Amino acid sequence: MAYVYLTEDLEFNENAKKAIDAFLKQENTKPKAYIEDHQTNRIDWKLRELTPLIKSMKKGDTLLTYEALNLARSTTQLLEIIEALAAKGANLTMLKYNRTFTATEMIDTKLFLGFLKDAEQDYELRRSDEPFEKRTLSGVPLGRPKGRKNKSRKLDKHLPEIKKYLALKISKASIAKLIGCHAQTLYNYLEDKNLLDDDEMNENKD
Repeated sequence: MAYVYLTEDLEFNENAKKAIDAFLKQENTKPKAYIEDHQTNRIDWKLRELTPLIKSMKKGDTLLTYEALNLARSTTQLLEIIEALAAKGANLTMLKYNRTFTATEMIDTKLFLGFLKDAEQDYELRRSDEPFEKRTLSGVPLGRPKGRKNKSRKLDKHLPEIKKYLALKISKASIAKLIGCHAQTLYNYLEDKNLLDDDEMNENKD
């Protein structure tokens, strides 16, 4: 049984709806639920209509959406949603990436790395566009004020995702690819944050 979920606040959401409707027509199926959530995806997924939707799903059901941004605003929250679906034995279909993941595939992080990289690129584009849009609308000059230095590290914004990947035992090289940085940059950052074990620290120094 298919369950459709979309957030209404996304740009190009009409295109997403058209893609989903075309898919349902092609598959000659009607979803058990078709939810267009009125809440923004900036709100934690546990506080949106997505949570009761997943709770109502059964083993073998499929959550159908257009892209990662329809579900969550970060890779960390996306992984939480994936874990909830896998626990239910449910599948996940995202039309933008032309992929359907079974519960087994969602648990296998190696099979999931390629998709996570695509999703992270979507999140990165969205994050980079938002400050520009907000400052343009408010009339605030773009660029760093004169004399101000960066107070945060380049990878600080990725720290929640990095910790999640580390917990999933994803390799450092793969994590670097997922967040779009050089492997050595990631190692240096992890060392500064004391997130490397002793063997890795010694290997990085050699």
